[in-house]
Amino acid sequence: MKFICPLENCTGCMSCATTCVHNAISVVEDELGFLRPVIDENRCVDCGACRRVCPELNRVEMRFPIACFAAAISDRSHSNDFASGGVASTIARHFIEKGGIVVACCGNVITDIHHKIIRNIEELPNIAGSKYVQSRISPNLLLEIKNELIKGSEVLFIGAGCQTAGIKNLFSKRFNNLTIIDLVCHGVPSQKMLNDNIEYYKGLYPSLDISSIRFREKKDGIISYGWYAKTTDDKPTDIFVPWRKDAYMAAFLEHLSLRACCSLCRYAFSARATDITLCDFWGLGNDSVLKDRNGVSAVLINTEKGKTLFNSLSGLDIEQREVGEAVRGVGRLQTPSPYNPMTNTFRTLYSKEGLQKAVTDTAFAKFKRERIKSIPLLGGCLRIMARILR
Repeated sequence: MKFICPLENCTGCMSCATTCVHNAISVVEDELGFLRPVIDENRCVDCGACRRVCPELNRVEMRFPIACFAAAISDRSHSNDFASGGVASTIARHFIEKGGIVVACCGNVITDIHHKIIRNIEELPNIAGSKYVQSRISPNLLLEIKNELIKGSEVLFIGAGCQTAGIKNLFSKRFNNLTIIDLVCHGVPSQKMLNDNIEYYKGLYPSLDISSIRFREKKDGIISYGWYAKTTDDKPTDIFVPWRKDAYMAAFLEHLSLRACCSLCRYAFSARATDITLCDFWGLGNDSVLKDRNGVSAVLINTEKGKTLFNSLSGLDIEQREVGEAVRGVGRLQTPSPYNPMTNTFRTLYSKEGLQKAVTDTAFAKFKRERIKSIPLLGGCLRIMARILR
């Protein structure tokens, strides 16, 4: 066997590498920094086990949500600690307090964002906040999860739709002690791209505090996107670069740096494959009692297991809403991130000349053209000159 699924469809869930008992599948980084499975044909016996668990070849069952809630953490003094309403962290805390374990994206080391097993409350702050990068899931971690499920541990897995699909194909048919939550996803750049941007800022700010880097700020319920960080000087400097001026965030929000499969995503629709789906409740109606909160989560309940879990939570203020209200407000509950026509140019430039050059010649060039066109007289003159030159 030379490949499992078409390269452009691979999500990097690593289910295939986990299930191969012949160690014929290794994980390698491509020129854009994305992790991909590669088959050693000398070891492969063509048993087909990898293809049977691949969610791109064996699609998981999708269900429309049975209920929707707006939710926000009751303790308002901690609302800024969470990217949205704090629901994921609340569920994770509940699981650990009940003796279970949580597997989620850990961001305490931003240069190596990865999923890990969390067993105690003290580690929970590491999973809070948005990480706009693909979290690494290692085959060894998936084997640890399998061992925990075999032991009878209650396991909660939180991840993007494609990651949860891999988990579901690997384990859900065998184990009832697995609960799966997906986070609605815009698409994912690679860790390599993020690290390249960190190195760029370290050149500008030698004392950059890497642990302080974040991608969005929340104040009075308003979210701003950009590059936020601090320095470790005696007089620390606050760094803020708006997203349209930061290479990493511009490429991310313009859909240039996303993994190839993101524009083909099977999980960017209202039908879901997990027990619970979480996202920001964009478009929450003005009649909501939570409208004034500093961050509100949309909670889509997809299964009876998810309903039972959500009903058992404490520490949240909740309000039932219509499923359609949540879907209408979130683009990635309707369709995948659109393909940017400049993507191939970005990928070629990135592979050869790096992130800054790739974004300068694509997203930044586009923003510059938009600024020129926004100047009425100048934009008109340029259009007239273009006609003359033609």
